[in-house]
Amino acid sequence: MVAPVTFKGFTYAGAPEAEWLKTRDPEQVASWENDKATMGAKMLKRFNQERKKGQMFVLDVPPKEGQFVIAINFDRYDGQMRSTAEIRDSAGAVVDIVRDPMAVTAEFNTWMAIESGTAVSAHMISKYLHSRASPEAVK
Repeated sequence: MVAPVTFKGFTYAGAPEAEWLKTRDPEQVASWENDKATMGAKMLKRFNQERKKGQMFVLDVPPKEGQFVIAINFDRYDGQMRSTAEIRDSAGAVVDIVRDPMAVTAEFNTWMAIESGTAVSAHMISKYLHSRASPEAVK
């Protein structure tokens, strides 16, 4: 299961998000807020592309015994968009953490951050989860 994507503690080039947004015009701020709001839907779409037959990723449903929740937090841009994915069990305990640097190295662009960030993050985390569930099947 994929939890809504968060941006807790997000910094841009070392500056807190609120400080960075003061340097943006209102249209840029609105665009950034919209991008953050749609990130969860884009991540879910990318995870669904990576799923194996019979797998399902569902938002807003409490996990059942044996299910895991992937909680992704984009926390900084420092030349690359960076995120951390916590893998949590059905009780909410963190069982693993995946740190995933994104391949967004050009001038910061929210479209690029979302498109590239969601694709790479979902692919890498999906591969990781498959390796944990079926290590013999992952090449």
